[in-house]
Amino acid sequence: MTGGQKKRTTNATTGGEPFDFLIGEVVGFRGLRGEIKIRPGTNNPSLLLPIEQVEIETSGKPRQLVGVTAIALDRRILIMVLDGYPDRTAAEKLKGARLYCQASCLAPLDSDEWWVDDLIGLKAYTSSGEHIGTVCEVYGERGDFLEILLSDSNKKVLVPFVKEIVPLVDVKSGRLEIEALPGLLD
Repeated sequence: MTGGQKKRTTNATTGGEPFDFLIGEVVGFRGLRGEIKIRPGTNNPSLLLPIEQVEIETSGKPRQLVGVTAIALDRRILIMVLDGYPDRTAAEKLKGARLYCQASCLAPLDSDEWWVDDLIGLKAYTSSGEHIGTVCEVYGERGDFLEILLSDSNKKVLVPFVKEIVPLVDVKSGRLEIEALPGLLD
């Protein structure tokens, strides 16, 4: 499972595909050459390395489309250099800004990974086909738990998001299956 948030905006110069994937927030700077540090909104930041353009969102200003001239990972922090921000002084104006990209620019997910936004809203069923409820939230840095709103009681329960308990996730069909172990849904 992979984190990340989507937000809608469209830019006609990029073929109309929205810049709706939240890359992360600018949290600091490195060196004097305009390198910005970004806390990524995903637990797998290597998926972000193919990005070539971003939209910058700062409070009170329209989004700005800029090119990415360099991108790298330093442990779990994304380091980026953006067109128009040639030095640290210019880059410091981006403190707290949120960066977005087009989802199609991301590296592909593995077969056992999903975006958080794609999991929220999935219908949850037991392995015998009984409808349990709906996924309403994903918790944990690695998406360790699914919060399920139970349809019969409007109660919320946390379900460990491991293959032994959630053996099937089918985003295209809008469903997942849960092994209803004794006490799991109480």
